Amino acid sequence: MKRKLAVLIIMLFVFLGGVGTYAYTRVKAAMDQMYSQVDQEAIRDEDLALGGTPFSILLLGIDRTAKRDSGRSDTMIVATVNPQKQSIILQSIERDTLVEIVGMGFEDKINHAYAYGGAEMAINTVQQFLEVPIDYYVEMDMKGLKSLIDAVGGIAITNDRFEFEYEGNYFPMGKLHLNGSEALAYSRMRYEDPEGDYGRQIRQRQIITALIKKGSTFQLTRYESILAALGSHMKTNLKLGDMIDISTRYHPALKLIEEYSLHGDNTIIDGVFYLKVNEEQRLEAVQRLRTHLELE
Repeated sequence: MKRKLAVLIIMLFVFLGGVGTYAYTRVKAAMDQMYSQVDQEAIRDEDLALGGTPFSILLLGIDRTAKRDSGRSDTMIVATVNPQKQSIILQSIERDTLVEIVGMGFEDKINHAYAYGGAEMAINTVQQFLEVPIDYYVEMDMKGLKSLIDAVGGIAITNDRFEFEYEGNYFPMGKLHLNGSEALAYSRMRYEDPEGDYGRQIRQRQIITALIKKGSTFQLTRYESILAALGSHMKTNLKLGDMIDISTRYHPALKLIEEYSLHGDNTIIDGVFYLKVNEEQRLEAVQRLRTHLELE
């Protein structure tokens, strides 16, 4: 069975609360390596100006195999950040969601957008589906996630749903401290979860939330090891200057992290499984995200 990438990390928030005071030259070279601009469709009425304005970021967890070098975005989460409301919204999109792939002219699973056209096509497709601008993106593969979790010294989560075993790991109920390999296994398991992929999304968001909290408190001396661990495993259109600005102006948003999923109906088309999202639910997500971004 194909091993799926389970989670993407909000690398941005690993830097919150510290990178602005860290030696600029010691991280700039690493950030330059990770920087990758995309030419997505601009749907904001005005260009985003960081400085307290709410913004969005698309998190892409990329599953790459030897037979599929480009990969697919098997984890897709839209995060909106509002410092005035002191909150972050994490909106998961199920990978099998049936949508129009922007730039291709046909419908397919939303995670195929990345395979067809990389981050740019994934961004444009998500923008059309959820009717919100995507200001930034971060993509990371499985090796990068494992390395990042280990670099921050592991993460603490609470398993409050059910105990299970997966890939040689046992996850009892209660508080757990997970290293990189354990966190991947915890967030990967799908078929034994009573809620299927929705349950897996819950565990994915647990990992992200734990990393956000861990990243806002650990010692600055770990930044170099984090950057070294990421290496070529992460791409983003965030520049170091953006991160410094965000670290000084958006930290209050860490106080509340809200999590949402999109549900729908399972359907088979030409022998292929898809999820058709309920239109009422989609519009609720659109309104929730646009309100959080303070868009009319």
